[in-house]
Amino acid sequence: EGLECVRMELGEPDGSGRRRPVPVPGSEHTLATNVVIRALGQRLDEHLAAGLGLRVEKGLVAVDPATGQTSHPKVFAGGDSINGGQTVVDAVAHGKKAAAAIDRLLNG
Repeated sequence: EGLECVRMELGEPDGSGRRRPVPVPGSEHTLATNVVIRALGQRLDEHLAAGLGLRVEKGLVAVDPATGQTSHPKVFAGGDSINGGQTVVDAVAHGKKAAAAIDRLLNG
């Protein structure tokens, strides 16, 4: 039905000087979804990929490098699932490309 979320903000610095995220009171909200896929780790779940009908090449999800779109027209991928675990910068770049492509898909 959806993904329950809460907005976060940086709290006061702790003993190490790091500001840790803390929940913003009253910011709870639900994002409507059809499917939520938890993505943790650096190994591709090939059973999940096969279940979604995604093309897998050499243990990685095959995507259009310009958009992150997979062989399933409504599924986009990036980060470890397409490059095997390189840098966070790469994963962020994949996310930005996919977000722009999803926006074009939804809004023309």
